[in-house]
Amino acid sequence: MQEITLRLSLPYREDASSWFDHFAKNDWAIFLDSCQPNSQDGDLDIIAAQPWQTLWFDQNGWTLEKHWPLSQGKVNPETAPIKQTGTENPWQKLQQLIQQCPETAPLHGAVVGYWGYHIDQPKQDRDSWMPQMAVGFYDWLLVTDHKNKTCQLMAAGVHINEQQLIDIKNDLLKKSSNKYTDFKLTSEPTNLMSKQQYQNHFEKIKKYLKDGDCYQVNLTQAFEAKFTGDSWSAYQQLRKKNPAPFSAFIRTPHGSLVSCSPERFLKLDQQQVETKPIKGTRPRGKTPQQDLLLKQQLQASQKDQAENLMIVDLLRNDLGMSCTPGSIHVPGLFEIESFANVHHLVSTIRGKLDPKQSPIELLQHAFPGGSITGAPKKRSMEIINELEAIGRSIYCGSIGYIDFSGKMDTSITIRTAICSDDTIRWWGGGGIVYDSKVDEEYQESFDKVDNIARLLKAM
Repeated sequence: MQEITLRLSLPYREDASSWFDHFAKNDWAIFLDSCQPNSQDGDLDIIAAQPWQTLWFDQNGWTLEKHWPLSQGKVNPETAPIKQTGTENPWQKLQQLIQQCPETAPLHGAVVGYWGYHIDQPKQDRDSWMPQMAVGFYDWLLVTDHKNKTCQLMAAGVHINEQQLIDIKNDLLKKSSNKYTDFKLTSEPTNLMSKQQYQNHFEKIKKYLKDGDCYQVNLTQAFEAKFTGDSWSAYQQLRKKNPAPFSAFIRTPHGSLVSCSPERFLKLDQQQVETKPIKGTRPRGKTPQQDLLLKQQLQASQKDQAENLMIVDLLRNDLGMSCTPGSIHVPGLFEIESFANVHHLVSTIRGKLDPKQSPIELLQHAFPGGSITGAPKKRSMEIINELEAIGRSIYCGSIGYIDFSGKMDTSITIRTAICSDDTIRWWGGGGIVYDSKVDEEYQESFDKVDNIARLLKAM
């Protein structure tokens, strides 16, 4: 099919969330949000809606749902949507579907969605409400470029024609008529792992460390509460009070994702690969003096540097499976990045993607991100599965896009919640090493999500 590149300009808005009001009620509406002007790393906001097909994967296998193409008019209920199912590897199925898409200019259509922590071990995702992967194939994107202060509707013209894109633009220029009910917790948040259980798990991990099974294990606990209202309303409040460069909102038929992630997982642009693991955290201070002291303590912490270096080495190895030999390097080591509630210790690893490797293979080989597993990765994940009674679901997975030119950007889904029916659930945790102290690690799991929990309670 011949590619037709379509592009329409809209007025630039520093806050792109107002555009998303038009779509936020719809299943498969996705907002990848850099939270400008507060972002340190992201400069693009991407809105995706109305996919021509969707793919999700759970314990029963994958489901591909074909949606009626926009270019063929309204949905015919007798023929659409069409569902297919299968049990093949979800990465391979996704790769196959992407290969069927025509190559386009960057950001003129993309696969957008999420990949859950347990995608390669779905039976380990105990007590989860969400599929382990859910992505849409989008023929058009609304892209806000904050660096160049532009906003454009961009399409490949395969499933949408120019007049339909103009109609979308005209609708966007009108005030949204959608109304979203206020979000409110109706119960106190509870952690699903008692302190005694955490202490028991901590001691088991320390024994594994002493016995030489591993060097570091990331232990997390889940929190949940009941709520009323709309999850989009919750996200709008969170992004204002807790801005982060890899934030996102996703609505699916299975539930909604609300993410305020500060961490990039994998970026791919013109074969150049970048990952930026976070390992090392301190809370923000109550005064400027205390804040500076906590920041300096993190910068000087040999323990945090050692943990960070372990993950840098792990990710260098992960990238080595997809990058050309000799291309992997570390341009940034132990750098401080500060956010609304915490300071983080961040490193940057880069490489060049092997021409024989695809973006999906790069993502699969590095998945899940080493900063949220431990080292070595395989044994750490086995210990995590043994100890954590509640599956991680989307937490510690990834959200992002892979466009049809091969460009990709994804996050690590920390500071992330899932909303389904009347329940919201989120997670917090940290890496445990031999000299970790149980009370400090237990408190850190609260520090990392304290701002989210506090804001949810205040709504």
